[in-house]
Amino acid sequence: MSENRSQFLPLVLAYLRERGLDTTNLVAKFALMPAEVSNEVVAPFTKLYAFLDEAERLAGDPFLGVHVAESRRTGSHGLLEYCWRNAPTIGHAMTYASENWGLFRHLSEMRFQRGGGKASFTRHVPESKLGAGRHGNEFFVCSTLVQMRELSGDPFLPNRAVFSHPRPKDVSEIERVVGVAALEFDAEYTGIEFDERLADLPIRVADAMLFEVLKGYVERLSRAEMAPASTEPDFVGQLRQAVRVRLPHGEPALSALAAACSLSERTLQRRLSDSGTSLLKVIDSVREEEARRILKTEDVGLADLASRIGYQDTRSLIRAFKRWTGTTPRAFKEQSP
Repeated sequence: MSENRSQFLPLVLAYLRERGLDTTNLVAKFALMPAEVSNEVVAPFTKLYAFLDEAERLAGDPFLGVHVAESRRTGSHGLLEYCWRNAPTIGHAMTYASENWGLFRHLSEMRFQRGGGKASFTRHVPESKLGAGRHGNEFFVCSTLVQMRELSGDPFLPNRAVFSHPRPKDVSEIERVVGVAALEFDAEYTGIEFDERLADLPIRVADAMLFEVLKGYVERLSRAEMAPASTEPDFVGQLRQAVRVRLPHGEPALSALAAACSLSERTLQRRLSDSGTSLLKVIDSVREEEARRILKTEDVGLADLASRIGYQDTRSLIRAFKRWTGTTPRAFKEQSP
């Protein structure tokens, strides 16, 4: 399993220390270096899960992720957080976060989608059915809601919250922070679904000029520092995310995807070839993944589904779907649990 960059583990350590707990043995057991502890930890998800289980036992807190979310300090997600805090609306903030998360070499993929009166902000971990584990998943949902409420001044109650880990015996603290009892577990992703109008809420602390300055800095940073250090698996994941967020606007162009990955078109094609794939294969794979996910989790018509995965008409969608699954979208939807 590939290694993931986690800013959650340092937050957990800070939470434990603020409560007077000695984390020396915990840091030593998982071989976390002091420099890593203060910023982020690079580790496979198996190590992340084991660390969080141990931290839960040390704290005696089965709702560790929920409580860390409530106690996190502004700026703990660094430059990217300051960007979304200065975006004009909640929807802009979620869009920016989802489009740029991969630039910082996180293996998880964020998605923001809206339309038809509904919106969702979710995180998907392609390499792990459990996502970031119970505490990581609950932190993501609760931290998102805490921040959106702070930034908008609105109660920001979702229609439901979705988690990729199994349902715990006690969900009382999750319900308290989420604000609704509509919780779903064992899903393919983790996140929140809410009324689309909430995406248009203005961010009260936003500074439009600062937002533009920070955006420019992120773009320069990604070109100068992030792309050269990327490994091939991270590159493909970043490319898939760039394809995913652009599909609702049609099939992404090579030039746009190269720019999103901070690469020249020639370098992008070379890296794809070195990875044993092609741009057409990546786009086709992301379309299939999105089509399956949408049909399993949402009630959509063929025209809407086609548009959301970049097809101009339903005939193209049906042909592709039969090639992927051997059946039609309608039949697939009826067969899904």
